[in-house]
Amino acid sequence: MKSAKTEITLAGLKGSGLDRLEQIYRESEPAKLGDGLYKGHFLGMLDSVDAGKPWLWLISNGGFKWTPFWIDFSKSLWCFWHPKVALGKFKATPGPSRWRETQTYQLHYGCSRLPGFVKRHLYDEVKPITETLCLGMGGVNVPKNRGDLFFFALERVAQKG
Repeated sequence: MKSAKTEITLAGLKGSGLDRLEQIYRESEPAKLGDGLYKGHFLGMLDSVDAGKPWLWLISNGGFKWTPFWIDFSKSLWCFWHPKVALGKFKATPGPSRWRETQTYQLHYGCSRLPGFVKRHLYDEVKPITETLCLGMGGVNVPKNRGDLFFFALERVAQKG
């Protein structure tokens, strides 16, 4: 007899330690990436080499832990402070994770109007867990154990239309 799959929730992600978040990120089958507006939730810093650098810690822990953020997958925009304050455009591409053995959506910022040095350094990944919930890794454009800085969750708050 098959056991029922436990549905992962935002509360469950928020209550998970880093080991459990790692397991969910690696082992869950990616769902379809939905459209619409998603509210971001900082989940925790990773123990990567670059996560301890003061300027990256400040951006990651300070910028995302204390600043409200959203991702609008319909418009391919990161928003901070309010959903109408878009600060970064991206292209979401399905593919392998740069940092873990799993499939994700890679967020590339080359199409953004951010300064060149900023968009060259940015790189994030999101893994849709359910139709309305994603688990993501925020970081910088370098390999595993260096650029993977923090986990975040995204919960859809509005669909396109």
